[in-house]
Amino acid sequence: MRVLPAFCLAVFAAAVPPLEAASIPVRFAEGVAHGFLVLKDVSGRVLAQGDLLQIPRGGEIDKRMVFHFKDGSVFDEHVTFTQQGVYALKTYKLSQKGPAFAQDTEVTLTAATGAYRVATTDHKGGKEKVSCQHF
Repeated sequence: MRVLPAFCLAVFAAAVPPLEAASIPVRFAEGVAHGFLVLKDVSGRVLAQGDLLQIPRGGEIDKRMVFHFKDGSVFDEHVTFTQQGVYALKTYKLSQKGPAFAQDTEVTLTAATGAYRVATTDHKGGKEKVSCQHF
């Protein structure tokens, strides 16, 4: 009797259109920004220091946030988006490396193709897992 629930799920999945993120209109264009960041735990102890850099380049914004941890770990996030009428993601990159993280992680996403790649490397065995998909 499991055929009916599976059939209902298949009909529902076919009938529902894919979800899309709502567009965010640009009211004011983003500009140059440079922030000096400090990451603290709940008790106020400093875990990392970093920078937030934002630079407009021909209708696009490059934004990068980097944290350097005391143990040598690095969190590096870089996003590029357009701001012509609405904000639209172009590329996203994330790198988390070092003992502050459960595993080293590299993530890349290209919105135009819908391709993303996630690579993780285990700290203990050095085993790498890679997943490449499209959304």
